[in-house]
Order: sequence, then structure tokens, then C-alpha cells
Amino acid sequence: MQDETAKNGRAPLADGNFRILMAVTFFAVIGVSSLTPALPLVMEAWSVHPAHIGWAVTAFALGGALGAPVSGVLADRLGRRRVLAPALLIFALGGAACGLAQSFQQLLALRFVQGLGAGPLNTLTFTMAGDAYEGRARVLAMGLLGMAISVGSATASIFGGLTALAGWRWVFVMPLLALGCWWLVQYRFDGPEPQKSADGLGRYLGRVLGLVASRPMAGLLAADFCVFALLFGAFFTYGPLMLHQRLAAAPHVIGLAMTVVTVFIGLASALVGRLTAWWGSRALIVAGFGLYGLAMFIMSWAASIWPLALALACLGLGHGLLLPSVLELLTALSPPQLRAALMSVNSLTMRLGQTVAPVGFGLLLTVGGLREVFWAGAALAVGAIVVVAACLGRAAGGEDGA
Repeated sequence: MQDETAKNGRAPLADGNFRILMAVTFFAVIGVSSLTPALPLVMEAWSVHPAHIGWAVTAFALGGALGAPVSGVLADRLGRRRVLAPALLIFALGGAACGLAQSFQQLLALRFVQGLGAGPLNTLTFTMAGDAYEGRARVLAMGLLGMAISVGSATASIFGGLTALAGWRWVFVMPLLALGCWWLVQYRFDGPEPQKSADGLGRYLGRVLGLVASRPMAGLLAADFCVFALLFGAFFTYGPLMLHQRLAAAPHVIGLAMTVVTVFIGLASALVGRLTAWWGSRALIVAGFGLYGLAMFIMSWAASIWPLALALACLGLGHGLLLPSVLELLTALSPPQLRAALMSVNSLTMRLGQTVAPVGFGLLLTVGGLREVFWAGAALAVGAIVVVAACLGRAAGGEDGA
């Protein structure tokens, strides 16, 4: 088993460049989790139908879905830092502008702009971690970035819930803090940059598409689509509505409930390196979807605090196992000169899950109810297990990359 140091000999947490990547990852996730507790207030402010409030998440995700693939190609051909720094500026300033929206339509347009900046952030942080680490060190780095995501989500949920007490517009102050990350990336980051591809653009894109079409890569992309469809489509969009309707939860209480999820995401992410060495990434991905399905099933009927707390814990543990495991396998399958593009395809897949799922689950809410939304989530988790079992062979079952 390889040690847990970077190619430059430094362990992730001892590496200043990696700490900058963790800071960027922290802010990359606040675009949805900070707004989630305030969604019922946005709905009331402009008399938005419950089935349409998901567009506030969808617009952001759609911007990310368009920004991610372009940024990946540019990062492979121009350099990682030269793409990451401008993306942080767009994310921070676009997010702050959302607080000035005068209609729901304006909010959606500005959320789209913010999403354009958000799309490259996690794509490039995970890509740059893959450039700097290999073997068990890379699994550890992915787990730590997963922890940064959970801490960012928890902090943003609390911030969003508390600031929403003063009005939903105040939740959009938080993106301005990402300007500090822009300064660090622009003036302090000096991580490795892989040798740029000598291929022409056509051959380069052909190689990327060839890898995307391979069975293991396609299975991993499908898995990430399902993860983010469940998290953002079912949970982050309609979880707050469920808590509001069944428990009459106020925005700050909804924010605390979101924090329970992110605490368990962080716990699982912290252990994923060791668990991968024992059981392999494929088993962790299957277990993660199993926990997701259980959480969705419980949320379909639970109407009191303790079953819902169990569901939130299961969802957090499942996500914490899934995301680092999928990303480590994707990174291992990606040649350095194509890595940013392939990770951006993955980001596009995740954003598509974020984009279409709130709308799809919203239609289920219209024709059925919250129970049907979470039943569909449980069914999607089971389907994802079938896809993973079919596409990922025994190669993904051992010590991946370790």
C-alpha cells in the first residue's frame, strides 16, 4: 500500500496548495445548501407554486452544466489555475447579485450566472488533487475534499437558516466570501500542471469521448448522475418542504436538519480511505446507494423527529461513501492530459442530475405528493445499484489505486 504523501513528498493536509483546494471546495457547495432553508420564504415572497420552486436549484445547476465541460477543455489546454480563478469571480459576484433580484424570473437568471461560475469549481479541485496525488494518498485527498464539501454544506445550511430569519435575500451574502479563495488561487497557488496535450482539438476530443463511452466510465458517470439527482432533486429541494409541512419547521430548524446530513457526510468521507482498503470502491458505492434508498423510503412516510433523524443520518453516510469512491475511480481511469475534460464530463453529468431531477420530482409532487417523490427516490437508488453492479467489474473491488 502506498503512503499518504503527494508527489512532492507532502501529505495532503501539510500541503498549502491542497488546503487552498479544500477552501475552494468548501465554497463550491454553498450555492444550493445556503439557499435551501430559505426556499419556503422565496416561494411565499413571489407566490411561487411548490412544484416550481425547484427551478431555483435547476437554474443554478443548468449554469454549472454548461460551464463545466468548457472549463475542463480549457483547463487541459491552458492550465488549471488560469481557469479556476475567473470561475471563482463569476461565482462570488453572480451569487451576491441574486440578493438584488426583483422577481422570481430575475432570480433564476442570476442563479444561472452564478452556476456558470460554480460549474468549474469542484471539477477543477478534484482534477488538481488527482494531478498532485496517487494511490492511497489520492483516496485520502478525495475523502478530505468530501469532508470540505460536507463542512461547507453544513456551514452554509446554518448560515442560510439564520440569515433567512432576516429575509431570504441575506443568504446571498455568503458567496462574496469566496473572493478570498480567488485571491489565494490567483496569487498563492503553485500546484503541479500536467504537460499539455500535443493532440489537435479533434483528436483530443475523440480520446475523451472514447473513454466516456467505455463501460466502467459510463457506469461511474451514471452513478454520479443518480447521486446528485437524489441529493438535489429529492432531498435538498423537497426535503425542506417535507420538514415544513410535517413538522412545521422554521427556516433555521430546516438549516439545522441539513447540518445533520452534512455531519454524517463528513464522518463517512473521513473513513472512506480506510474502508476502501478493506472492501474496495465498488462495494462502498453499492452500500452508499443502499443507504440512500433506505433514507428515501423512511422519508416517504416518517412524520416525527426520530425516524426523520435516522433517514438524515443514512442519507449523509450514503453520500459520504459514494462521492469520494466514485471520484477516485474516475480519476484513476483518466490520463493526466485528459483528466480535466473527463472530470468536467462527470461534473456535467452531476449538474444534469441537479437540473432535471428537481423538475422531474416536481411533476411527481403535482400528480401525487411528497410520498411519491421519496418513493421514486428509493426506486432510483435501487436502479443505481443495478447499474453499478453491471458496469463495474472486479477491478473496482479491491484497493483501487492504493
